[in-house]
Amino acid sequence: MTKSDMDKIVFALLSKYINLYQIKYDKKPILNKHKEKWAMKSLVEDFGQDEVSSILDYYFMHSSKEGRPLNYFFNNFDLLITARNNLEKDNAIRAERRKEMQRIRQEYINGYA
Repeated sequence: MTKSDMDKIVFALLSKYINLYQIKYDKKPILNKHKEKWAMKSLVEDFGQDEVSSILDYYFMHSSKEGRPLNYFFNNFDLLITARNNLEKDNAIRAERRKEMQRIRQEYINGYA
């Protein structure tokens, strides 16, 4: 990947952060894109664009961190990944249990118990 391609990806992710922040708080965050690009570039190199974008969405939808600071996102990225993965596992387990409970209810209603 060329430097210009990486820069486009990084600035696109930073713009996504700004847009999500504006939607959440109705104001623009104060940040220097050229300063923050190095941390975002490091995350993209380590985890890939799709994963960083996904965690960014998770950060704004499920995180309880007040103000959603960008530095918190950078410094706790591994914790955010773990939390998102745990939430996905929990949702899958709950869906399976609901399906099983529905099957048990149907058996009871139909008199198969």
